[in-house]
Amino acid sequence: MESEAIDALQKGEKNIEDKIRAFYNRMDEVHKKLNQLAAETKQELEAYAVTVPGEWVQTLHQYTQNIDSLVATMSKMFQQL
Repeated sequence: MESEAIDALQKGEKNIEDKIRAFYNRMDEVHKKLNQLAAETKQELEAYAVTVPGEWVQTLHQYTQNIDSLVATMSKMFQQL
């Protein structure tokens, strides 16, 4: 999408701002969906942690932390696109 916007700019098209705006809107949607998926997964892990004893609880909490780290990493990747 960004490359399309650059091409349009070079060709002198007037709707470049719309294309750039659409690109950033898509990026925001991806970011929101990523955060939503992470929140849902963490809730499922927390609910499951209540049902299992012992070391598994610690493992599930570690997965929750890994999800937070993954979301942060993926968000940075999308911003760098």
